[in-house]
Amino acid sequence: MAALRAFFSFLAAREPGNLAQCTAVLHIPTKRAAHRALCYLDAREVEAILAQPDRTTLEGQRDHVLLAFLYNTGARIQEALDLCPSAIRFVAPAAVRLIGKGRKERICPLWPETAQLLRSLERQPRPPDAPLFVNRYGQPLRASGVRFKLAQYVKSATKIATSLTNKDISPHTFRHSAAVALVAAGVDIAVIRSWFGHVSLDTTAHYAQANLETKRSALERVTPPAQRGREPRRVSRRLHNLRGWSNGKQDEVFGRGPGARGAARLRAAARARFAVGGDPVGRRQARVHGGDAPTMGSPGGT
Repeated sequence: MAALRAFFSFLAAREPGNLAQCTAVLHIPTKRAAHRALCYLDAREVEAILAQPDRTTLEGQRDHVLLAFLYNTGARIQEALDLCPSAIRFVAPAAVRLIGKGRKERICPLWPETAQLLRSLERQPRPPDAPLFVNRYGQPLRASGVRFKLAQYVKSATKIATSLTNKDISPHTFRHSAAVALVAAGVDIAVIRSWFGHVSLDTTAHYAQANLETKRSALERVTPPAQRGREPRRVSRRLHNLRGWSNGKQDEVFGRGPGARGAARLRAAARARFAVGGDPVGRRQARVHGGDAPTMGSPGGT
């Protein structure tokens, strides 16, 4: 469909008479498909795969160095295969110069362990501008050969890390894994973009929502809600208390006697306060006489 769109866009510019037909083709909606979650490796899975090459052989040593280099730098597979000794800085701080898409150059730092591994391959005699990763015949290694060997290592690594069984792993997966690890470590997205040579920051932002451990740690900071069924009863009890206050049944609400008696006492106290005009003595007499305070002209009054 993409090829048809490109062709009819070209045709519309060259043949204006067929513009209506070209426009109709270009307006065909694109089929939407589900986007799969980003596949990446955690540290345990990376270690399991790196442990598979037989480092006692030149081929196994080469594969181990290549996979470790991919995870360290997040390089695309072709960027790694084009690496030559002259592009590596072994003096601390170690770094490597990579040529990415559009012939854009970027500098990536190296772990001391990765620099030591690369130095072990450099001991084999080769010109400074010759590819570092070669096959048994001395020819540059191809991406298809790397994918073939990686599939064998992943199959063996599933005995150590069973989670690898359900993952579709390619050399590019190491690039995803390195980016997710940097995000989990708190590295700024702009730094990761420069590190990986992304043109758009949106491409780098995909890695920020991929790390499951980061999401889990964020979830642990949030207090889980109360168990269902408890909160409605608490709210209902509070509503019952408010209704009791509004009906003048405070004593019944707080368990200090029957509701009718408490309401009568409150009404008598209110009449006493009104009769004595707020006098403290009158209020005290009202409490002594059980609620009916002496008033002006009544027995006990003055």
